[in-house]
Amino acid sequence: MEQGTSSPDPGPDVLAGEPIASPPPPSGAAATSEAELGSLAAGVADDLGAIARDELQLAKTELGGEAKTAAAGAAAIGAGVAVGEFGALFLLLALFEALSRKLPRWAAAGLIGLVLSAAAAQLGLGGKATLDRVELKPQQTLDSLRETAAVLKQ
Repeated sequence: MEQGTSSPDPGPDVLAGEPIASPPPPSGAAATSEAELGSLAAGVADDLGAIARDELQLAKTELGGEAKTAAAGAAAIGAGVAVGEFGALFLLLALFEALSRKLPRWAAAGLIGLVLSAAAAQLGLGGKATLDRVELKPQQTLDSLRETAAVLKQ
């Protein structure tokens, strides 16, 4: 080589003036590729199973809290009914006797019935208000499932 002339581009198979050895073609390349593909598919299936289990656990947790609130509201309604019935029985007996001494019997009975009905209505409406606040739709789980579906579509 002469001075001032540049050497030609050595090409992609030469690094620092020394040739790079190409790796030998793998034996059973198709089998290796299929094994890798099977391993990948198994990994994806495992990941999807884990996602499904996590979503199910989230739904159970979310609905569990709401179910407890719903049970408390239903118990309040039941307690209102029971108190209304027992209260009606005993108050009817005691108050009816007391009021019937000053009022006609029909007026005493009507007044007692009105008061007991108002108390039962108040208890029942309180329980209904509690149940109205309950959200039985697992919103976090639904949002998470939508996000997962969007990621899987990509």
